[in-house]
Amino acid sequence: MAQINLKEITEEIKNRANILEVVSGYVQLKKRGKNYLGLCPFHSEKTASFTVSEEKGLFHCFGCGEGGRVIDFVMKIEKVDFVEALKILGEKLGIEVNLSGLDPAAKDKKQRLFDLMEAACKFFEGNLDNKIVGYFEKRGLEKKTVSSFRIGFALDGWDNLLNFFIKKGFDPKDLETAGLIIPKEGRREYFDRFRNRIIFPIFDQRGRTVGFSGRAFGEFEPKYLNSPDSPIFQKGENLFGLNFARDEIKKKKYAILVEGNVDLMMCHRHGFLNTVAPLGTAFTHFQAKLLKRLTDQVVIAFDSDTAGELAAEKAEAILKEAEVEVKIATMEKSKDPADFLKENGSEKFFELLKNSRSALAYRIDRTFKKFNLSQIEGRAKAAEAAAAILAVEKNEIVRKEYLKSTAKTLGIDFDTLLAETRKKSFYQSRKGGAKGGVQKPNSKTEEAEKCLVRLAFENADLREKMKEQVDSELFFNPLYRRIIATTLSANFSGIDDLAADEEKSAVRQILLKPDDTENRPQMIFDCINTLKKEKIKADLAELRIELSKKEAENDPERLKGLQERFSKLSEISRSL
Repeated sequence: MAQINLKEITEEIKNRANILEVVSGYVQLKKRGKNYLGLCPFHSEKTASFTVSEEKGLFHCFGCGEGGRVIDFVMKIEKVDFVEALKILGEKLGIEVNLSGLDPAAKDKKQRLFDLMEAACKFFEGNLDNKIVGYFEKRGLEKKTVSSFRIGFALDGWDNLLNFFIKKGFDPKDLETAGLIIPKEGRREYFDRFRNRIIFPIFDQRGRTVGFSGRAFGEFEPKYLNSPDSPIFQKGENLFGLNFARDEIKKKKYAILVEGNVDLMMCHRHGFLNTVAPLGTAFTHFQAKLLKRLTDQVVIAFDSDTAGELAAEKAEAILKEAEVEVKIATMEKSKDPADFLKENGSEKFFELLKNSRSALAYRIDRTFKKFNLSQIEGRAKAAEAAAAILAVEKNEIVRKEYLKSTAKTLGIDFDTLLAETRKKSFYQSRKGGAKGGVQKPNSKTEEAEKCLVRLAFENADLREKMKEQVDSELFFNPLYRRIIATTLSANFSGIDDLAADEEKSAVRQILLKPDDTENRPQMIFDCINTLKKEKIKADLAELRIELSKKEAENDPERLKGLQERFSKLSEISRSL
């Protein structure tokens, strides 16, 4: 690939990067007219307000206001600076980003950390021996699978990794920032964080090593030890295996969520490449958003013990909040997916996934297990608990069907259970309160101003003609007045010429609204007339106030001048 300088590459990427293709890699989008809509990746929402225009090369969220062009999107979604965003897009387009001529600090601390973590990954891989490979083979994993996940080993010792990096000239402070070493209390010395542990590298969505998960090789605590948060790694904002599973999730239109790293590797080994895991931590809202960008369906296959069942319920609640449809697979006779696959094979596991139950059915069944259903009191308590679960179900048809099956299972009158559910639903709605409000429609004047801004941005030829026809002083809204003044100035090239973020945000909102204007020159004429009429109307209102004052002051000469001006403006108003 030929190298070009940073200025040229920026223009090249702006011209070649398709914003729809880039954004679709992170957000599920659906076509709406000329634009595409999806749930915003930058804030929580239940109704899609995130809009992308392939034609205009813009994105904007009408909920939180985030927006911009393709480079802005990558900077925000990947949490990187401008140069790093260019590199990400450059990789997609086959363009090399040349950093020569930049301040060395521009390569920055993050890149040093990425380089450091990659070197650490190779160091751990180099320690992998037959003993560790044998451990995985006993679990049902071949060496090929172990190698594909770049599994390594941290030797038993206090400073193996530290000494390796010091000999290579690395700064211990960078090692500490990356979470690879820990300072000794009260001393300027360090020791390795990972010792005598199987090392599972954690990759970001671009496949870069950002952290490690270390499993104890022997009987000592903690069983799992993860890298701490760093400038390149936040545990609750990553999913183990997502870099491998991303494309397959989109292809199969659902994701499998398992608890453990070995569970994930076994799933991939048996062809279930759409599997991810939450890094040995409680499933987070951010992780739910990561999955929501790729799919609307998740099957949870957590461990079959009590802790796994509880974790599955919590994960389901978080996914439901993100508007993801959840099903839960249960393995009655196996501890976890890894054991199930080893004992039963991929066909049985596929059948298990296929027969996974809705989260609602799973929660009700778990509730039943807590009570002695052979006794009246146990059935009554189970009914009350089931009613509390069904009270929050919004779909009336679904709720009614589950009420029927629950009443039948417990041998309880349907109407009694329905009444209990309604009672709980009423109290919960009282607790939640209500929100509402009516949005005030835009005025005719504001619509005319927005229309002129849109037309000026959309068509360079029209913009040139508008320079002769449109006077920014006709605009009432100061924001749109500033925008149109900049847009109709000499050497204007696009939205990036606007100085304020508020102005850019306003323009994005205007450009991404549906527009079916056919006769644009006529629309310009009509909008200008609307603004002129409103301007004259405002001037006439001021003149009326002034006339009243002069009549009271008995100033006939001044009064005559105002009356003549009032008549002239009234005549112009009638002619428009």
